[in-house]
Amino acid sequence: MAENPVILVVDDNEIQRGMMKARLLKKEYEVIEASSGSDALKIIDSSKIDLVLLDLNMPGIDGHEVLDEVRKTFTSIQLPIIMVTAEEDPDTIISSFEKGANDYILKQISFKIALQRINTQLKLKVLAEESAKSQKIEAINAMIVTYNHEINNPLAIAYGNLGSDFSKFDETKFNRTLQALERIKDLVAKIQTLDASDVEYSSYTSKSKMLKIS
Repeated sequence: MAENPVILVVDDNEIQRGMMKARLLKKEYEVIEASSGSDALKIIDSSKIDLVLLDLNMPGIDGHEVLDEVRKTFTSIQLPIIMVTAEEDPDTIISSFEKGANDYILKQISFKIALQRINTQLKLKVLAEESAKSQKIEAINAMIVTYNHEINNPLAIAYGNLGSDFSKFDETKFNRTLQALERIKDLVAKIQTLDASDVEYSSYTSKSKMLKIS
């Protein structure tokens, strides 16, 4: 996330949109404005946005329609969306959450409360990003251990046998070499087709893990 998070304020009411922008700028956020749902979708598609304040009731494409469209591409972790409306209807609020909204702010609440909710969602986004980076690093380290253990062992067998005296054919060594090379081939094929969501780990040492490849 950028040093100053970028917030997209979506509201067809120019005065309310301007007031929210002015308050957020004072808190050192970067702010982008959208006066309609269609404009919001274009901006989200072309810009790096950290959080969206989305007005529910707008002419044309309303907030729920924007929410539906955004969630086809971004998860609630990747792009937090806070719905903003004057309505207090429980069914509307529930519908927003079911469609993937992160939170719900009533227009009449104080800016301090709204700011706390904005900050909470941005902090959760940062934590999720840091967790994802940590998981990627763990996967890379496990991949290195896997290569070192699962591939180097059969490779050593193959090299050892290839260095033997071939003036005398040894069927046992030949078969061991062939099996070792086949094992390497299978391991490389499995690693290449691994899906990050399906990765399983097994303990290698007390301080390291390796990929579990059956």
